[in-house]
Amino acid sequence: MFPRSLCFAVVLAAGSLIAQDGALPFRPIVGINLGVGLPQVEAISGVRFATRPFFAGTLDLGGSWTYREKVGLAALGVLAINGYDFTNGVFDYDVYHLTRRAELRAFWQRPLDPRLKTSVRAGLGIGLAFQGSDTRDSRQGAFQALTSATAMQRTYLSPEAVIVKQEGRHRVEFGLRYVTHLQRQVAFSTRLSAGPDTTLATATHDHLALVVRFHLGLKRAVMPTLPPPPVEYAGRSTDTLATIAACKERITLWLWDNAEYDGDTLSIFVNGRPVLVGHELGRKRHKLRVDLKPGENVLLVVAHNEGRVPPNTASVVLRAGTGRKELLFSTSLRKNQVLRIVR
Repeated sequence: MFPRSLCFAVVLAAGSLIAQDGALPFRPIVGINLGVGLPQVEAISGVRFATRPFFAGTLDLGGSWTYREKVGLAALGVLAINGYDFTNGVFDYDVYHLTRRAELRAFWQRPLDPRLKTSVRAGLGIGLAFQGSDTRDSRQGAFQALTSATAMQRTYLSPEAVIVKQEGRHRVEFGLRYVTHLQRQVAFSTRLSAGPDTTLATATHDHLALVVRFHLGLKRAVMPTLPPPPVEYAGRSTDTLATIAACKERITLWLWDNAEYDGDTLSIFVNGRPVLVGHELGRKRHKLRVDLKPGENVLLVVAHNEGRVPPNTASVVLRAGTGRKELLFSTSLRKNQVLRIVR
């Protein structure tokens, strides 16, 4: 048995570090599964007890990582309960069995309705179910039920299909999943006796369940407020370099001077707010993170000088969740340049 608490602590810590970069969004998960399971029963003597689908449920805690809202991974710690109901028309008996699980799930996601901000997600989980040994003896007059479970670990698979609704930085999942254990030994057995009727019931804890999960988006750190640049740029002409699409709230730009290093210095505004002030371009790439609002965003580039070789030029690589974009900003003391980004 591995130290599960340590593993989950490492997973959550790594996810938090990833979230700071913004490339692979990390979200804590809280979820429940509500489902049904059915035991196998056989009469040893007399008339066997009848059974019907009964409650199975889980409480899920963990974290998920999604890459560009297309693929992702989720790591979960699960507390599961499986219930079974037996009756012979006179006596009625319910039994519940608790187990713990650790699960890793990979998923694939595609947009369903952009207006409603919904997606369809298909996933496959693989996990370990942990159970301890237990015995329960119940008696009521002529009725007796003896339930026993042995300590074991079993591997399971859990395919699922869900609808994902985006609520700001949060996500909500609704869908169905099925849990099937690869080792087919029984999780527990119950011997039911009432006079001449004796029935043996066994179950593997396989079940079908409705999934409801909340992926809680972490609030990003607020970008610092910078002072306005000490240049007069409002009277300059402005042209548009390009209009591009973005699917991320926070995008990343790398800026550098890939021609002759000549002291080009510039400032950048996003929606009228300075995000880079008085930066001198060099051979080393400068990383700039920019937050976008829904709709159109205006990124304005302003030259402080034209260096030794006019105009002021900056090579840019931009990642906005729709692939890698390579651009070249070209500004001067008479002309600004605008990049329009539609999120």
